Amino acid sequence: ETEGALGEGDDAGGLVQPKFEKVHMYPLKSFFFPIKLKGKEESGRFLLVTPSFSMSNAGLGGQISKNLPSIRKRIYNILLRQSYKNLTTKIESTKERVKKRIITKVNELLPVGTGVVQEVYFSEFIVK
Repeated sequence: ETEGALGEGDDAGGLVQPKFEKVHMYPLKSFFFPIKLKGKEESGRFLLVTPSFSMSNAGLGGQISKNLPSIRKRIYNILLRQSYKNLTTKIESTKERVKKRIITKVNELLPVGTGVVQEVYFSEFIVK
């Protein structure tokens, strides 16, 4: 479709310009803690997670900032509950499950009508 439009001297008026939606992101500081085994003993491994939220609107960032301590606590608790086995052998399914729980728990803290967290992205999700 673009070969004919570009190579034959046509003006750009016939080209379809892509439309981009503005993405509203809210980055969070990293979470870093030891991974525990079932008996609460240390596994010798650590989890480093750096999440960012994709928000439905730019104004939601203010609400997230107001509730940041509670949001961080909920995320920390979600991550802390992950089993050693899931974090070391089933990491992709664990990441998806963690994302869904984070979205649900964070949206519960935000006032109705202010917007929602649509997605969680991890720039780091490292088990070491």
